Amino acid sequence: MTGMTPDADPHSIARTLQAQVGGAPLHKRIFYAGVIVLIGGLIGAALIYVFSSDDAAGRAGSEIFNRQHHEFQIERIGGKMMVYMVRFNEWFFSLWQGRQLAYTVGVLSIVIALACFWFADLVSVPLPQRCGRRPQKLSNVRMRVIAMNTVRAAILMIATAAVPAFAQTIQQQQIQQAPVNPAIDMAGFLRVSQRAAVHRESRRVSEDEFARMSREPGTIVLDARSREKYDELHIRQAINLSFPDIAIESLKKTIPDKKARILIYCNNNFRNAEGPFPSKLPSASLNLSTYIALYNYGYRNVYELRDTLELSASRLEFEPPLAKK
Repeated sequence: MTGMTPDADPHSIARTLQAQVGGAPLHKRIFYAGVIVLIGGLIGAALIYVFSSDDAAGRAGSEIFNRQHHEFQIERIGGKMMVYMVRFNEWFFSLWQGRQLAYTVGVLSIVIALACFWFADLVSVPLPQRCGRRPQKLSNVRMRVIAMNTVRAAILMIATAAVPAFAQTIQQQQIQQAPVNPAIDMAGFLRVSQRAAVHRESRRVSEDEFARMSREPGTIVLDARSREKYDELHIRQAINLSFPDIAIESLKKTIPDKKARILIYCNNNFRNAEGPFPSKLPSASLNLSTYIALYNYGYRNVYELRDTLELSASRLEFEPPLAKK
């Protein structure tokens, strides 16, 4: 004899639970609760997927830029382990945003439904006899068949919806695994650009400051436009080093002293002058490219003309001289 008491019998415990809920079939309640969770979760996931906006492609450039700088700062403070922890946190929080939330809801609904089906099968027992009727019981085999068919359908739906996202992930991995050219460092460029952006904020000067500084001895005014545009019109005493020609040797020859004060200007500093100063997109302004390049080569004493000026009203001096009105 094992000495077990009736209270320890699992069927007795299950019957007690059934009695506490008014004699209702507990396993049926749990089973159909799982079905409701599964169907409701899948419907909710579908609605989230349809109505949520997915602008990941538009954010890709800025996110890469910010992530590189963010991880660089974290690695300096806490090392590689801290970077991995931050990446895990970002991945976890990404599960609850945008269309990724749809996949998260769908998977969770399947997991919860499976747990309900398993628990319903565990506690399934015959109902008490009533009015001389035979005990009523939902066949465990039938429950398993219904549960598995429902789960298979749910997994098929999620897999079908996830195919585009999976294909995009594979494509991104293939891009990341493309052969690396050691002479081209995108990650390094992004890090330097971020540092240069911070450095630049306190070195943007007004027209009057630019004019005053340009007259002081030892100051270099650098024009990085093409030679053709430079010859057409440029600020007086400016030297020309076209941006595509900025390189290690050309900088050594043109500006040998890295501590020299350098003033830069570009097309977007002047309006209504499309001939010598054709407009560029703000994000493609030549000042930005030039400042980052100079910073990358070790030039820190750089100042940028911040104003947008009407060429005919500017107090700066130009060569050849502007015709007076």
